[in-house]
Amino acid sequence: MISKKEVERLADMTRIAMTDDELAKFAEDLNEILDRLMGLAEVDTQDVDTTYQAAPLEEATREDVITSSLPAEEVLKNAPEAVDGYFRVPRIVD
Repeated sequence: MISKKEVERLADMTRIAMTDDELAKFAEDLNEILDRLMGLAEVDTQDVDTTYQAAPLEEATREDVITSSLPAEEVLKNAPEAVDGYFRVPRIVD
C-alpha cells in the first residue's frame, strides 16, 4: 500500500509541487494500479506458451526497383539559384 507520505516524498524528489488533495488522489490512484497488477499475478498461465513477440515481425521494406531519374538540368530549373550544376544555398556555418 502506497501512503500519501510516500507520494509526497516522490513528488519532492522529482521536484513536482502537489497539493494535499493531489497527494491523496495520487496515492489512491497508485494503489488502484497496484491492486490491478497484483490481480495479474493471480492469473493461471501454466499452460500458456512463452511469447517474446506478441505480433509477428515483418520487415517494412520493399524490393529495390531501379528507375530513371530526372535530368539534373530539369531539377535545377526549380532551384532559386544554381551554380555549376548544384543547388546554391545560403551559408549557415562559418
